[in-house]
Amino acid sequence: MPGLLCPAYQKLYSALSNLERFDKESNFFDNIAAIDSFFNEYRNITFVMQASLKHTEFFDAYEKNCKLYLTDHWFVEKRNETIKQKPFDLIKEVSIVLYLPFGGFTVSEKKYSIADDEPIESVFKELKELLRQVDSHEVYFSASFAFHEAGSDVDLLKRVLQGVSSMKKFMDAMEQDVG
Repeated sequence: MPGLLCPAYQKLYSALSNLERFDKESNFFDNIAAIDSFFNEYRNITFVMQASLKHTEFFDAYEKNCKLYLTDHWFVEKRNETIKQKPFDLIKEVSIVLYLPFGGFTVSEKKYSIADDEPIESVFKELKELLRQVDSHEVYFSASFAFHEAGSDVDLLKRVLQGVSSMKKFMDAMEQDVG
């Protein structure tokens, strides 16, 4: 039966397209919309696959592979929260580390939410001012960005990429079983 998995692949593509819109330099509204849409489309992959396979001999394979590969229910919870209750409560963390001849040290570590976001340009302007004050010919620095949910220190992007990896394994197993 050709095309049984096609709707699920379309939803996977849609989920990844939403994730692709997420960017450290985007404003909070854009990033929250992207992550909320990702959760919705990610969850819809299994919904459309259920509909495609419901009355076929492949439904048992669907249930078996769900139990094997889709064990992290955090994605279902986040989809339900972002669709039915509230947008994702995103926190962006920016950390600046200076590296001088005697070692490296963190000079700035700030957390931003939708209530107190700053444009990325102001963060870099502050960094430039700091670098002008350092009395050295060569200064190395790193600026790192991390995203997580308010009240959690779990790296959002790492968690999402683990989910994408699990979904890919699930889709590969389904491809093997359905063809």
